[in-house]
Amino acid sequence: MALLTNLATRTLISDYAAARDGRSPRPRHRMLAAGCLALIGALLVTAFVQVRDRAPAIARERNQLIERIRKGTDAADQQQQRLEELRRAVSVARQEALATTSAGSGISSRLASSELAAGVVAVSGPGIRIVVDDAPSARDPVSGEDAEDGQPELSRVLDSDLQWLVNGLWTAEAEAISINDQRLTSLSAIRSAGRAILVDYRPLARPYIIEAIGDPASLDVRFTDGPGGRHFRTLQVNYGIRFDVSSHRRLRLPSASGVQLRLSSAAGEDAAGASKAKPAKGAS
Repeated sequence: MALLTNLATRTLISDYAAARDGRSPRPRHRMLAAGCLALIGALLVTAFVQVRDRAPAIARERNQLIERIRKGTDAADQQQQRLEELRRAVSVARQEALATTSAGSGISSRLASSELAAGVVAVSGPGIRIVVDDAPSARDPVSGEDAEDGQPELSRVLDSDLQWLVNGLWTAEAEAISINDQRLTSLSAIRSAGRAILVDYRPLARPYIIEAIGDPASLDVRFTDGPGGRHFRTLQVNYGIRFDVSSHRRLRLPSASGVQLRLSSAAGEDAAGASKAKPAKGAS
């Protein structure tokens, strides 16, 4: 490109000099300049055509990747449902086997308490539902959807915000928590990857729905007046983050996925000693 520019510049300079001296520019120089300009134009057109032709391919690859992610997520959800069914079947068979003796009944009760504290079984009971979402943003005039690319950082819900919320619920004595139907345990991690928020490496979709089971007489008040509630009220007032809390008589939280047994004890030992968490008052 520098060589072509140099040739064109030198040719034009010589033509100006010829005009100044009263001589007519040499046709060869004019032809060379025209050829250089034509070549530059051809290169620009070729580059434009390549970019234009490449754009649909990039969009197609992106859509294919999104479809693969969606199918993988659906398959994982189906496997999780199957896992819960098998866990329920194993739990029923175990309770029936242990119920034949008084010692077995005591072990069954301790196991139920430990499973509830570890989050390996689905639970239901009274609690609160919290819905949080990004601040309203400008809408795309064509699609009508939120123009997320122009969304300021502080007007979006971040992984640290959800960490504040979850810790606030634990502080308010919540007994079981889930985010978008993903059960949280003491080992759960809330992180970010780009603009996406992950819970145990699974991406969350907006809006973020957090459900917590606990004492209906105090959970709502404790959370709202605690650090989690104050944090989100500040985000709501200053940055427009959407935040709504509602009480419910009965919520159902699924069991946690990916939980592995790391420690067991003999039947004669205190099986509940591995976890000191109290069973949920309203959970069943």
